[in-house]
Amino acid sequence: MAVVFYQLLFGLHPYVVTPWEERETNEIAQNISQNLFPFGENRSKIRSFPPPHNKFKALHPVLKQLFQRSFSLHVANRPSAEEWGRATHTIITEYENSEIYRRQEEERLRREAEEQRKQEERRRREAEERRKQEERRRREAEEQRRQEARRRREAEENMAKKRAEKLKQKFKTKATWKAFLICFPATWLCWHNFEGWAFRIGWVIFLTIGYFVSINNMVDEKIKKYKEEHPDDPANKYL
Repeated sequence: MAVVFYQLLFGLHPYVVTPWEERETNEIAQNISQNLFPFGENRSKIRSFPPPHNKFKALHPVLKQLFQRSFSLHVANRPSAEEWGRATHTIITEYENSEIYRRQEEERLRREAEEQRKQEERRRREAEERRKQEERRRREAEEQRRQEARRRREAEENMAKKRAEKLKQKFKTKATWKAFLICFPATWLCWHNFEGWAFRIGWVIFLTIGYFVSINNMVDEKIKKYKEEHPDDPANKYL
């Protein structure tokens, strides 16, 4: 058990050493048989040992004693598992009640609180960035919708203007022919039945004026009648 603990703490076997004794091979089993633990009774027989063994010096005194008893030739004096458990529990309790542990725990809690604050700040920034992106997308969609509506209105207005122009031209053409059919016979009769050039020319001028006025009046009447019959036609705005 002590060997396992030692290897877990320092990363090597407790008997990995170089003795003063000259050998053909340096086996751990030989070191164990000669009890060559770097901090045991036969430390004077050890020429050198790997640096990780030096961490042993920083151990709690109780643990040092337990390891030294475990790696000695006095088998009856070796600690039991229960003694290891009590000693470990005592050391942990002592450490937890120490000022060092308290400061370390406060530092740990402070770091955790700081990390939590940073995470919350990061999440807040990410949420703010998402909100800005959504707002930007909403504005872009709204602007696109307005542009589409504007283009649609412009297209509808252009169509309404073209339709209004066609209707005006249609009404004017019909009014022109109707006025012509009324005014031309009257002009012909006046020219051939009245004597005197001045009288004739006066009537021609009068009928010509009446011709154009009647055209405008008939077009206005047609437009008025069309608006009454088609009140929802967008072209009414431009008639």
